[in-house]
Amino acid sequence: MNSIVHPRLRPLDLLIHPNLLIRLLSNWLIGFIIFLSVWVLSYGIFPSGSLRFAAGNPVLTSVGESVLPEALRIFAWNLCLTGGLVVYSSLFVVKEFPAGYLLPWIICAHYGALLGTNSFALPDPAGPAAPNLVVLWTRAGWREISAYLLIAAALAHIYQWQLPSWWSTRMKRVRSWRELHLSSGEVICFILAIGLLGWAAYVEAWQIIHL
Repeated sequence: MNSIVHPRLRPLDLLIHPNLLIRLLSNWLIGFIIFLSVWVLSYGIFPSGSLRFAAGNPVLTSVGESVLPEALRIFAWNLCLTGGLVVYSSLFVVKEFPAGYLLPWIICAHYGALLGTNSFALPDPAGPAAPNLVVLWTRAGWREISAYLLIAAALAHIYQWQLPSWWSTRMKRVRSWRELHLSSGEVICFILAIGLLGWAAYVEAWQIIHL
């Protein structure tokens, strides 16, 4: 009697799963592992302020006079630029891999490195933050990142162009604009992401004003 051989589940299968919740949880977990790993390594290896050249947000080079205008400035930057780049990159896949996942994962690593070295544009007077999950609540950064992770997972199936490999420059158009549709769950993800970005912007603005 022949035994039934089940196909091996790949991590990629979770990221492109038809079930939106599975994509969301898988993407969030991968992002969190990247973030925490880089945070631990940077805190243990690099001196304070050593990565300030990579702080990278020109919106935070000056401080506003009140919380609301500062929050609106941060929100507009995060939504239009970073959120827009996540949406744009989601139009491409490399073989089966949705390119929209890459930028949020890079941001996870970047934020972990900034936390571990206190290399923010406006550094914390208390110095580098030791790895502690409480920071996920007390700081705004992980809310922003969670928003980008939500967007990437929601758009994992909404692509137009396919590349045969990471090294190829030959793109093949596989869908037209009329074939791109969001489910109700994916629309809800976008609304949640915008809400998270707004919440994060307000928290960040309040903390900056009260440094």
